[in-house]
Amino acid sequence: MNQGEIARLYCDASYGLNGIFDTNDNENPESSEHEEEVGKRLVFEIELCYWHTPPPSPWALPSDEKFQEAEKHRAIGGNYFKMGKFRSALYHYSKIPDYMKGMEGLSEGAQLLAIAYNNKAACYLKLGSFTDGVLSCDKALLLHSDNVKALYRRGKCNLSLLEYKEAANDFSKAFDLDPKNESVIKGLQEAKNKLSKLTGRERDMYKRMF
Repeated sequence: MNQGEIARLYCDASYGLNGIFDTNDNENPESSEHEEEVGKRLVFEIELCYWHTPPPSPWALPSDEKFQEAEKHRAIGGNYFKMGKFRSALYHYSKIPDYMKGMEGLSEGAQLLAIAYNNKAACYLKLGSFTDGVLSCDKALLLHSDNVKALYRRGKCNLSLLEYKEAANDFSKAFDLDPKNESVIKGLQEAKNKLSKLTGRERDMYKRMF
């Protein structure tokens, strides 16, 4: 069928009566009337309004089309993120690694993967899924160990998870790479303050024990 075409389907009318009454019940005064309906046809008209062609599997695409599809999901995810629709953004960012499987060895592939994992981490931060955020940053840092955004976002996630020592380490590494980054400086100060207070409480606790 083509779009806009109408197809007609025919079936015995008895199928339309199924479950409504028993055509074999001779005591039913209306049974003879309904038995006359048996043998007649029901007609269904079906119009094809539109169809959806599923996208090809990522593994079946040539390399250039894989990059095109990955960039497309990156752009759509970015638009959703700006709109505050973080789950929709996360969905599209999560599609990028599917197209980049086996492309990690290429500088362009590794870069696009790192961006995807970084952007996923940003979504997880907004959604409060901090453990998932840490895991996404880990994947980005496996590709580029000097990725300041990944270090910063992992630090933010660790702060929210109350892992102050790990957060301080992440911010310190990010600071070494980008000492003028105000967000990194602020994160490092916060982590150090939290860690200092925690260390002070632990010290007081040990004093009371002895």
